[in-house]
Amino acid sequence: MTARIRCAAFTLLSTLALTTASFAQSSDVTFAVPVNLTKLSSSISKITIFCTIDSAALPPRGTAQNAPHLVQNQVDVPVSGGQVVTTVNVVVAVASLDLSKGTSATYACKLSGYSDRLKNYGLFSDNPPSTQAEFKVSPTPADLNGSFNW
Repeated sequence: MTARIRCAAFTLLSTLALTTASFAQSSDVTFAVPVNLTKLSSSISKITIFCTIDSAALPPRGTAQNAPHLVQNQVDVPVSGGQVVTTVNVVVAVASLDLSKGTSATYACKLSGYSDRLKNYGLFSDNPPSTQAEFKVSPTPADLNGSFNW
């Protein structure tokens, strides 16, 4: 049995209050991700939406010279009756911004599932490895990628 997915466009909501010419207050960015997964394997107990924002305006994650400038968050949603049909709001907290380092940002949201049988997460695909058949969905869900300006 092949699971089906319909993952439409999503909404990006953000409110940032500028405090000076180049700094902004903390804020949240919310990704509203519509999910329509049906006929999932009984082994899949939850799905996860994982979203990342990358921008030079964000503080670096760590002290290394090449530390990434990103923030991220994920939301787990339980599977019920082999399906998940809902809009998942993934809130990514943004503690501070330095707009003097740039105003553009890129984002990516990925969909995965947790298999109780494998005791592991996996990406859904229309052609998973034979040992991970429970992650088979058709069509393969596309990552949600894009860019915006703060």
